[in-house]
Amino acid sequence: MNSKKLTSLILSVLLLIAALAPALSAHAADNVTVTLVYTDGEKISPFFELSVEDGTAESYGLPAAEKDHADKPVETVSVLDVIAQAHSVLYGEAFTSETAEQYLSFSYGFATRMFGQNGSFCFAVNDETPHDDVLITSNWGNYYTGYMLDTARVQNGDVITVYMIQDTSFWSDIYPLFSEGAYTAVQGETFSVTVNGYNMAMYGCNEQSLIDSVTEPLEGAGLYLTKDFEDMTQIGTLDENGSASVSFAETGTWYLVVKGLEEDTPVCPMFRKVTVTEAPNPTEDTRLNVPSSETVGYRSNVIVTASADELPEGYTIALYEGDTLIAKGEENSVSYYFKQVKAGKVLTAKIIDADGNVQQNSDGALEKTIEINVKTGFFAKVKAFFLGLFKMLPTVELKP
Repeated sequence: MNSKKLTSLILSVLLLIAALAPALSAHAADNVTVTLVYTDGEKISPFFELSVEDGTAESYGLPAAEKDHADKPVETVSVLDVIAQAHSVLYGEAFTSETAEQYLSFSYGFATRMFGQNGSFCFAVNDETPHDDVLITSNWGNYYTGYMLDTARVQNGDVITVYMIQDTSFWSDIYPLFSEGAYTAVQGETFSVTVNGYNMAMYGCNEQSLIDSVTEPLEGAGLYLTKDFEDMTQIGTLDENGSASVSFAETGTWYLVVKGLEEDTPVCPMFRKVTVTEAPNPTEDTRLNVPSSETVGYRSNVIVTASADELPEGYTIALYEGDTLIAKGEENSVSYYFKQVKAGKVLTAKIIDADGNVQQNSDGALEKTIEINVKTGFFAKVKAFFLGLFKMLPTVELKP
């Protein structure tokens, strides 16, 4: 192939890529992966990593709008598409275009039935009411025009919350806002969780300054702990600041759930993920040093010493005889004096915390045995008698 033909081929390929780029980009926008959280006021049903295609709602016969209130085309995945996909995942083959109405009823931008439950519903995307950016001034507070279920667009990674209204008379339900999007905790350590909230159904489309002014601590709401959203254990109640102290005895992935009432107003159940990591081991690098086992003469005086390297503050080296604590060390060593031993002894040197719990390092438990053997034969006793008579009994020091 000559250079002219090669150049022509390269240009053709580049032109083809350029022509396909908009189509490829549009196709990518037609598929998103999001999280949907549905709550009926008591139970929470999360759908994590939900893959959704544009047009999913229409494929199940739902009358989704082609344009929004500003006459702009809805050409990407909508909240309604996400909801329809969640129904498909949950109900499988039972959810079809013919049966969809049994589970999900939608018309004129509103849903009156979801997941087989009749009611009134509100929704949020990333904890906010989706709206346009055209501010309308008003004596009752400036506001934007909100999008409906079928015109609210979503993007990769979005979290969509759909909640059933509990106060059907005044729609006063409070939407919770955690202080963090997710939490990381250390096993056994206490940290604080703060939750505020406001009436999103009423104020969600107002400008942020008004939303901030009506957002208050969720005093009195319950804080719950769960792993699977089935079994929930109440671990606290939010105080006047909307806060509660939390600690975790076990590592792993947990979820903190807030729900209940703020005074007499229902709180929309909401959760945050908590990743609990293992507490760092302060004695990971600590080393315990003990003397070798030793045989001593009958009625010898014995001083036993053990020591520790890299002993952190707050931890102690100690000597035990059986289960009895006989000596606690100062700083990095401990010693104990036995007067005229007549029988063997088995001691244990340990690194302990303030409660007496044995610590560990990278090799295991920080405890080691020290054996003192004593010569108890006839001649050993005779020898000891005369040494004692002349106050010459020996003192043996056992050190690491």
